[in-house]
Amino acid sequence: MSDWTGSMNPSLDARLEGSPLFTATAGIVTDHIMTFDFACDFNGIEFYAWLSNAGDNLTFLTEYYAGPVYNWIPYKKFGKNFNVYPDHVTRVIIFPTKPFLGVRVKIKYDNKGTEDVKFSMNKFQFTEYENVNTAILDSGEDW
Repeated sequence: MSDWTGSMNPSLDARLEGSPLFTATAGIVTDHIMTFDFACDFNGIEFYAWLSNAGDNLTFLTEYYAGPVYNWIPYKKFGKNFNVYPDHVTRVIIFPTKPFLGVRVKIKYDNKGTEDVKFSMNKFQFTEYENVNTAILDSGEDW
């Protein structure tokens, strides 16, 4: 069993894809978007922030793109005021599912300091998942 994922299947603990390097602007909240390739199986991330500040935190939420207005609609927040530790790899379980085209993760970085912070993420598949039909979800509904 993995010591940080709880997975009984070590083959599910594989890194899938890394994000670009993001910049969290000093003194404000900035939004950063992680998108998926079609049928990209993943349900967790790890992130690393270089020289983050005391009190920096993240909010994670998932969004889907849908009509009739065709906007990004939030439907699950899975982390609020999630603490960022400087120069430390942090792993997060996001949701047990297989994301489909039109689903993305938004990361809101609240930078409390006076200097910009660089951070990046890796997407992981590390627990069992189930399919989700995003066409029938209502705004705010959990998966």
